[in-house]
This record gives sequence, C-alpha cells and structure tokens, in this order.
Amino acid sequence: MSDKRDDDHHNEEHKEKQRERRAELGDNDAPVEGELEKTFDATVEEGAERLQRTFPNMLITGFFGGLEVGLGVMAYLFVLHETGNHLLAALAFGIGFIALLLAGSELFTENFLMPVAAVIAREASVKRLAMLWGGTVVANLAGGWLFMGLLMIAVPAWHELVIETAREFAEAPLTLETAALAILGGSTITLLTRMHQGTESTVAKIIASVAAAFLA
Repeated sequence: MSDKRDDDHHNEEHKEKQRERRAELGDNDAPVEGELEKTFDATVEEGAERLQRTFPNMLITGFFGGLEVGLGVMAYLFVLHETGNHLLAALAFGIGFIALLLAGSELFTENFLMPVAAVIAREASVKRLAMLWGGTVVANLAGGWLFMGLLMIAVPAWHELVIETAREFAEAPLTLETAALAILGGSTITLLTRMHQGTESTVAKIIASVAAAFLA
C-alpha cells in the first residue's frame, strides 16, 4: 500500500509539473508552436489595423513612406558618390528602412504578408486590400518623386550618378534572372516583416531593417 501511495504521489507531482510547464508555454505543448501562433496573431492584428484605415489615411501614410524611402536613397547616393563603394552605399540605404519602421508609414513592398494574412483570417475584405495596395503604390510614387525632385535641385552634382544608377533598373530586360532577383528581394522584405513581428525590441527591429535593406 505504501508503494502505491508513493507512486500516486509521484504521478500527481509529475502531472502538476506538466500543467505548470504548459501554462508557461501557452495553449500548445511545444514552445515553438506557441511562439508561431503569437507571431501569426500579431501579423493578422496589424494587417487588419492597416486595412481598416480610412483611404485618406492610407494615402497620407503611403506618401510619407515614399519620402522616407527617398531618405534611404539619398544616403545611398551620398555614400556611393563619395566612396564609389556599392556595399557601403547599400548599408547606408538602411536609413530609409529605419525611418519607415520608427515613423510607422506604409510601403507598398511591405504590404504583402500582414494585409493578406488579415484577409485570409477573414479580418478584412479583399476590397480593402485592393484599396490599400492601390492607394499605397500611388502615394509611395508621389512621395518618392517629390523627394527625388527636391534632391536633384539641391545636389546637381549627383545628376549623372542618379541617371546611371536608375538606368540599370529601368532598362533591365524581363528575364528569368531579373524575375528571380525580384522574387528574392520580395521574399527578403516579407522576412523582414516576420522578424519585426517576432520581437518587441526596437533595437532588434532596427538591426533587421538595416540587414534587409542591405540585402534587398
């Protein structure tokens, strides 16, 4: 009888430890699954929040997003003009992504994962997604064009460099190579979004932004 009581006591202790462990991990037995669920929920929540903005608000945040990317382009051109080093210039481009992160603006290339996740989770409609995409891309272009126009007026010495740099993208043919590069760039930005959702540390988000900007 004594052995049975000891076994029962041991089993109860084991079950209690399991309950405590599950409480620490969340609803799932595995910590990885719990973290993935939290990240997904945060992604859907932010995507739904973006999609519920009014259309004028979408245009405003998109316009400022274009200006902030322009800041990164300015940093890129400055470093490239002064050093001729494309790697250092790509690193400087991260300034634009940091500005986007801290200002909370909209960038068309960042608007894939979170809004689509919200639509799939039925937290928003496809119509709202189309409004976000359409409004953001137009507003991004308007903000970017304005910034670059002012930049060309302010720094005429960069004219030749800007034309040369832009020509590489504008005249690139649609080939398997350019398509693969576009997919890799898009996947890097999508990964950046996931990294931002996976941490609450602003420093970690900034590091991720600089790394993604460098690679993209």
